[in-house]
Amino acid sequence: MSEVIRKNNPTVGDVHYSQPLTYTAMAYKQSGASFVASRLFPGVGVQKASDVFYKWAKKSFLEAYAKPRAPSSETAGGSMTFTTDNYSCKVFGFHFDIDDQVRANADSQLTLDAAATEMVMGALLREKERLFLANFFKTSVWGTDWTGKASNPSTNEFLQWDAANSTPRKNIESAKTTVLAATGFEPNTLLLGRQVYAALLTNADIKDQFKYTSADSINESMIARYFGVQNVLVGDAVATSDNGATYGFMAGKNALLCYVTPNPGALTVTAGYTFEWSGYTGAMGGVRMSRMRMDPIRSDRIEGEYAWDMKLVANDLGFFFSGAIA
Repeated sequence: MSEVIRKNNPTVGDVHYSQPLTYTAMAYKQSGASFVASRLFPGVGVQKASDVFYKWAKKSFLEAYAKPRAPSSETAGGSMTFTTDNYSCKVFGFHFDIDDQVRANADSQLTLDAAATEMVMGALLREKERLFLANFFKTSVWGTDWTGKASNPSTNEFLQWDAANSTPRKNIESAKTTVLAATGFEPNTLLLGRQVYAALLTNADIKDQFKYTSADSINESMIARYFGVQNVLVGDAVATSDNGATYGFMAGKNALLCYVTPNPGALTVTAGYTFEWSGYTGAMGGVRMSRMRMDPIRSDRIEGEYAWDMKLVANDLGFFFSGAIA
């Protein structure tokens, strides 16, 4: 009798790093409007899982002055001063199994794989969003914190934006001035929790600004124009509690004003970066999707991995509004 070999787990030969599925995952990553972490801390591809990166001192940009040059003499010069920090990319993973019975009954195999890929990528981005909000969308992180009050705000406080007579634009202008004076960079991005954004749509001052426009037509671009920033991002991502009993917006009732570079790079200033391990075999932007056969459960497994580390680069480029609404 010939011996029967049963494989309970896939071997390396059973696993296929799927470039088409990785492309699908990357497209979902780029279009996932409800996830804001990647847009606040833009991605920088790295070849090593961990390494050192530079934080350029702001005095390199602000303390340089040209001086008159005498004949046959050199011009005044400067130098770049910096500190170093370390990043260490963790590999996050999630999978979804497509049972043979489900596949056999599907109208389109391609659509089925794409749907599974988007579900897997959504789970990876949701964890990244959770960690971003837990670590950076809070007090005691950024250069300045203000706390919202329902009435009679004092120093480092403001009247909550859902209160009568609140002045959100005045508050944002004060924050922009504070950051600009400290860094030389004017904040260009405002992150709002979904509930904060909804409250601003009915704020008396904003309604007056757009009084000839239907309230249903007011969008993020118009709110950005109102506040004088390039981007308004709304934290729409929803998550469930551990026991699955309740669902809610992940971003809470806060707001963050900060400067985000439009051109990430080693010599650019920005609030934070996401280091994405592109050197991980088969990865694009730190993401790779695999397809493997799981014979014991008669299924095809779509597995995603995302290797990254988010790092705060310049905390004085941010201004945090805690409890922006009641």
